[in-house]
Amino acid sequence: MFSFLNWKVCSAAVGIVIGSELLWKLLLKFRKHLKKSDFEVNEVLFFPDNPLTTFENNKSLIKHSVAIDKSSSLYRLTKVISGTQKSLDMCLFLITLRDMASLAIRLMQDGVRVRVIVDHSNQGISGCQVGRLREAGVRVVARKQAGLMHHKFAVVDGRLLVTGSFNWTSQAVMSNNENVVITSNKELVEPFVCEFERLWEENSPVDAMLGRGDW
Repeated sequence: MFSFLNWKVCSAAVGIVIGSELLWKLLLKFRKHLKKSDFEVNEVLFFPDNPLTTFENNKSLIKHSVAIDKSSSLYRLTKVISGTQKSLDMCLFLITLRDMASLAIRLMQDGVRVRVIVDHSNQGISGCQVGRLREAGVRVVARKQAGLMHHKFAVVDGRLLVTGSFNWTSQAVMSNNENVVITSNKELVEPFVCEFERLWEENSPVDAMLGRGDW
């Protein structure tokens, strides 16, 4: 009788251990899923911003205002870019938005790897920030090709995509109807990471010497 009770007790104990282990695994799986969901980003921004409210004290973007209305799309876009920890890859048809160029320079100075690809034809236009970025030490590739390098996207830390119709210009912020999609969805982010790397590798210093782009 005693042996039978011991056997029942042991069986119950084993059952509890196995059940607890299964429960713990389910809990860890749930927590992992919950953690992933908590950090998933899917957001859409629209421009133009309201010129009367976006910049405080009636300062314009051209005057390099740093006082940006927190309800504006530009503020949200700036906040996303400023959150970069390790790498910022920008593939832009053109960039005349001085505030964003300043942010890229600051990130580089803080130790972030910043790389920029632009279309070669826009280097000399009024307000172009390419020269300023290069002078500050940011690595910039200007692509020479038959068609336009017409992309407008950025990848933050290899895990967050910023893309859309938005040209990184003051006109896009204050005048144009533009859109920006911000997402951390891996199925969307990874193709853009690959596209940036492909374009970057195609414009090595050797390619620049051969007239296929410049640094």
